[in-house]
Formats: sequence, C-alpha cells, structure tokens
Amino acid sequence: MHHEEARLGYEPLVGIITISESRYTSYIRGQEFNDPSGDIAQNILKELGLTKVKRVLVGDKAWMIKYAIDKLITEGCEIIILIGGTGLSKGDVTTEVLNYILDRKLETYSIIYSNLSFEEIGSRVLSSRPLAGFYRDALIISSPGSPKAVELILKNVLKREYIHLLWLNKFTRI
Repeated sequence: MHHEEARLGYEPLVGIITISESRYTSYIRGQEFNDPSGDIAQNILKELGLTKVKRVLVGDKAWMIKYAIDKLITEGCEIIILIGGTGLSKGDVTTEVLNYILDRKLETYSIIYSNLSFEEIGSRVLSSRPLAGFYRDALIISSPGSPKAVELILKNVLKREYIHLLWLNKFTRI
C-alpha cells in the first residue's frame, strides 16, 4: 500500500498542551488568561476534520509536561501537540523532556520546521528547538509558542503527514 492510500478509518483523539508559566500562574490564581496559540491549533485541527480535542495548560516544569503527556495518552490521545517551551531560555524545557521520552524521533521534523520558518523569521530560527516523534505509540509534535509557528507547523507538516505517520506506526510494525 502506498502512503497516499493509507487511511486510518477513524478520527484520532488529539491533545493540545500549552506550556506557559505565566498562563499557568494566572490559571492557578483564578485569573483570566488567553491562549491564542492553543486556540489557533484547535481551529486548524477542526479545519482538518479533527474535532475530538483535549486541551491542557501546564507550567514550564519538566514533570508537569511529562505528566500531561502521559495523562493524555492514557485518555486515548494518539496525537499530542506541545505548544511552547522550545526556545533557549533556561525555563524552556519541552525539548529536554521530549529528548528523554521519545521512543522514535522524527529526525527531519526540526529540519523541515527550520526551512519553513527561515523563510518567515530568518536566522532567528536558530533559537528554536522543536522535536517530533513517537512516545507510547502517540505522535508527539512540539511547536514554539508563537501563533505563527503553530500555524506553520500544523498547516505545513501535521496536515500533510499525520494520517501517514499514524498509519505507519499502527499498522506496519511487527
């Protein structure tokens, strides 16, 4: 079967984890906060026909990110999009978490992101470290926290490849 013919035959459950210390602090304090990147992700997923979405907000703590990923997988999520925490500041730990947990990395994901992003932001792409791969059979994709980065990744990478990647993972492994 060619990858163009690969079809899942069902709609996978998707998890969106927004990683933001300031938004999480506001949430914990009961204050209003917005999540424009998470909203954009959910809207793009809806355009792709992915309407079964769970959203989670966590702070920039490795244990929170890992716990949220594990919880969403336990709840049935087959795709998890991590938004934020991929930069170079000491508080950005998403990439470190994914480096630790991913069973199989999609090595060219960051290259594709860099190429697409370079057209938009130039050499500033050097400070971004998104990763993707599989963990416990869930497709995990990370994105910088900016709305433009989320849109770039979901419309140019996830849109074109999620069915094929899930199909390969689910139906072609021995």
